[in-house]
Parts: sequence; structure tokens; C-alpha cells
Amino acid sequence: MNEETFQRKLAELIAEIGTLPAGERDKLELLAEETRERHRQLKETVHSLQESIDFVRLRRDSELELRDMLPREQRPKQIGSDRFKLMTWPGYELTAGPYEKFYKVPAPAIHRMGAPAPLLWRTILSQKPYPITAMISWESNPLMWAANTKMVYDAMMSPNLELYVVNEYWMTPTALMADYVLPVASWMERSYLDTIEDFADFAIGGEKAVEPLGERKEDYYLWQGLGRRLV
Repeated sequence: MNEETFQRKLAELIAEIGTLPAGERDKLELLAEETRERHRQLKETVHSLQESIDFVRLRRDSELELRDMLPREQRPKQIGSDRFKLMTWPGYELTAGPYEKFYKVPAPAIHRMGAPAPLLWRTILSQKPYPITAMISWESNPLMWAANTKMVYDAMMSPNLELYVVNEYWMTPTALMADYVLPVASWMERSYLDTIEDFADFAIGGEKAVEPLGERKEDYYLWQGLGRRLV
């Protein structure tokens, strides 16, 4: 029953009560007024609850990526966007509009906005189309997963790469080559809430099992701190 129907039915009931003898009418009129007041209080409670839900609404990954903050003149500079258009800015811009229109949230960029790894190593070594002088990798080990291990090694050892930071669970072969290694908390050391890399219409979550060991921190704090310093 919507609000309009409720008020109409209540008004009809009060009108009917008005036709009754005085002795019966007084008690029923009091009950009708109490019903009206309880309904008003319930509306206020529901409204407050809705405001609270809106405040704590889950923010999807795509809403935190802030892609619109990157100036349009910078987007064509993405390594590989002139050749591999589907998984870089050109492809994203073609599909983001329909996605946002249908789902009412920004289109996720994860797995759709990366420079091809082989081009990254070649760009570090050749400094073309521009120099790449710093790199961060997290929970990854490119020396083991990336193709052409020698080229990966050469890029990481190149003087062209002035700073290399690794955020990692273990001291991997890649981490051994870094200038700085930041210990990251594992999945058992951090509370978890995820939308399956923003591809699902639901969220899964859980509490951490233990406190982070040693100096380990959630990788969130690396990106948060870096972002705040770059603003």
C-alpha cells in the first residue's frame, strides 16, 4: 500500500467512525490517531535508514579509480594505445558510455587499461616514445611470469629505470632487484570486501584471521599515501 492509498483509507475509516455513537466513537478515534502517528514515525525511521544506507553504500572499485581525473591530452600517451586499442584508452572510451548508461555506475578499468608488458620492457630500454624512469609492482613476480625473461631482467637492471618499488608477500627474485621492498599483508591478515574485481553484481567479504605480522600493511595504504602526495 502506497502513501496516498494509506491516507485515503485512513480518512475513510475516520469518517466512518464519526457516524458511530459517542461512546464507541471516542475509543476508535483515539486508535485511528495513534495509527496515524505510528505511521508518521515509521516513515521517519525508514527515511533515516535510507539515508544511512546511502551513506554507507558500497563504493565499487570503478568509483575509486578516478579515471576522469586524467586529462584527455594525456590519454593517447599510454604505451600501446596506438596499436592495441581494445585494451587501452580507445577501446575503453568506446564501451564505457553504454556500460554506465545500463548499470548506472562507472565502467571498471581493471584488466582493460594496461600497457602490454613486452612494450613496457622495450620502452624502459629504448626510452621511446618517452622515458620510463620509475616502476611499482605489487604481489607480482615479472621475472617468473613475463615472457622473454632476459629482456625483463635487462629492463629491471637498466640505468634508465631509476626507481623500482615492489610491494610483496615474499622476497621473490623480482623483489631482490628492487630499490625498495614493502611487505604487504596477506589475505589472512586483512579484512576483505570484493566485487570480484568489479565484474560481479554482488560483494563477498570476511574478517581477517590474524593481525599483520611484522611491518606488513595492506597494499591499500601504499596507494592511498601515494595518491595523497601526488594531489
